[in-house]
Parts: sequence; structure tokens; C-alpha cells
Amino acid sequence: CVEPGAEGLQYGHTDSGIINVAGAALMAVTNGVMPEESDNMFAGKLLTFESGAPGSFQTFEAFYDAVKAQIKYAIDEAHANLLICEKLLAEQFNLPTFTVLLEGALEKGKDATAGGAKVNVGPTMNMCGFGTMVDSVAAIKKVVFKDRAATLEEVCAACMQNFVGYEDLRTKLQAAPKYGNDDDTADDIATRLFTDIADLTMAAGKAAGLDHYNIVSVNNSMSAEWGNFCAASACGRKAGSPMANANGASIGADKCGITALLNSMSKFDNTKHVGVINNVRFTKELFKGSMDKVEAVLKAFYDNDGVQTNLCVIGKDDLENAMVHPENYQNLLVRIGGFSARFVTLNPVVQREIIERTTYGA
Repeated sequence: CVEPGAEGLQYGHTDSGIINVAGAALMAVTNGVMPEESDNMFAGKLLTFESGAPGSFQTFEAFYDAVKAQIKYAIDEAHANLLICEKLLAEQFNLPTFTVLLEGALEKGKDATAGGAKVNVGPTMNMCGFGTMVDSVAAIKKVVFKDRAATLEEVCAACMQNFVGYEDLRTKLQAAPKYGNDDDTADDIATRLFTDIADLTMAAGKAAGLDHYNIVSVNNSMSAEWGNFCAASACGRKAGSPMANANGASIGADKCGITALLNSMSKFDNTKHVGVINNVRFTKELFKGSMDKVEAVLKAFYDNDGVQTNLCVIGKDDLENAMVHPENYQNLLVRIGGFSARFVTLNPVVQREIIERTTYGA
């Protein structure tokens, strides 16, 4: 829904791998163990690998390396499974009609799924919970390594217990800089993580012989659905709560207005991805009465290297009423991530996440 392609030259599987980058950051805090307070079959068990006990990190950079290692683990695991799918496709599901339309495929005598295209592109790697991951790493940098207001062991214990008994620590973590407010402290971490994830993904593709293997930040409804089973995050997010959707801020974290949000969203290196979704919701009143303001802020975003915005113009009250009386809102369409859907057909977990997204007015 967001990735560009080279017509007649390129083959790429249309599905994508999805990694929970917010979960990867949590694994760096818990040394690979899934918190017992999570609604997850792996609760209390070693889920990934031991990247370092919480007390072993003497500097933020050492902790950041653990985060990066956990992300690499997730990328490599997802990529290995995707390659199995690609192999099965080549063996059992050829594409003769598509293949004859590819330049040079007949001369090579290979189906598109078996390397017939001039450019072979792997499934994109979709990041889920990106803003939640950024906020978690930024909170740890501020609270643990800068202010020394808590230890990483305490943050780990708080996440393990879903912040029960750690309410004061949760308040400190929530007060740390958050992505989506044009705050360089948080946004610098965001751009650094974005670049590292992109580079690790591209390296995995190159190792497998692919011409391109890139990230996208779309994740559609997974930020809510997966968040429902994900343990607490170091940013103060509680277990079961939605994670940040696509390239956007965590729910309720964008507190400095639409311009600040879009400024944060525009800081990424666009050569490092093949599609990001920036969801923005305006009130009906603003869209009807001040379209010039909407046009001006979006123009500034695109002039500042921003890409693809998904605009939703609807009242929060309409969404809430649609949950109570779905029979009256059968044709209500909302933007999820990379696609639109009828609101009343969505999982209630996804409906609630959409309702909780920030709405910008005059």
C-alpha cells in the first residue's frame, strides 16, 4: 500500500514481515524475558536471548547496543521465516502471466518467483510500535542514565509488575521527552533507531542475495492488536495498551500541536525506507472552516521532506457513538494505517485505539 515498484523490472512478494520493535526494546530491559504480568503464552520465559542483565549497563550507549542487538535478533528471525515462504512460492506457486511481462525473464528461462526479474526485492520489514520504542529508550536515557532517578533494575521490575507498586517511577518515565513534540532529545533517538533498523534490514537482505530489502512503518491495526498482548513498556505504557501506530507518536504523547508532530515526523532519512504512514486526525470544524490552515501546515510538512500523510476528518463523538450504535454508522470509514475500513467492522481493540488518537482542531 505504500511501496513503489519498477514496472516490468521488479518482482517482490507483496506481503511483509512485521517486527514488534517496542517489544525488542523491552527485551533489552528484561534481558530477553517476557514479563509475567503480560497476557502472553511466553510470560515469565526467555523469549529472545540474554543481551545483558539490567545492572550490567554502566552507560546509555551500552544499553543502546543491547536494544540494537535485540532488534537484529527480531529482524533475523523474521527474515529467516520469510525466506522459507519465498522458497515455497518458487516451488509451488509460479506466476507465468506476470513473468512474461518482465523484461528479460523469458531469456533467462526463470519464473518471477525464482529470480526471473532484473530486480529482486524481498518482502518489506514492517516496524510495529516504533514511537513506543523511541519513547521507552528516551525515558531510560533521561531517568536512568542522565538524572539517575532510578536504576535499570527498577525499571525492569516495574515493567515486570505492570507498574503496580511503581507508580512514582511510572510518572517519571511518562514525564521524559516523547517523540511527536519536535523535541530533539526524543527525535534524535527516533532518527538513530530508524536508521539502525533500516541498515540492519538492508544487511539481512543483502546476505540473502536480494537487491533490495527495506523497512516500512505502516503496521495497520497491529499496533493495537499486538499491544493487547504486549507487556508494559519503559515509557510508562501499561500492559495491554495500544502501541504507537505506524510512524506516529504514542497515544496521547503528542502534546505540542500539529506543527510539532509533523516536524518530528519529517526528520527521517527517506533513502532508508520505502514507505511510512503519518496518520493525522482533524476535527470536522477545522476542516470545514479553516481549510487554508490545513493546506498551509501540510505544505510545510512536505516542503520539509515529509512523506505520505493519511488524513482522517471525523469527530471523536461520532466514533464513540458508532461503538454503541453500530447500526447507525454502517458507512463510517476510517483510516487504519495503509488502508481504510468501515469502523463498525473493526476489532473493538482497534476501534478504541482509533478513538484515542489525538484530534487536532483550530
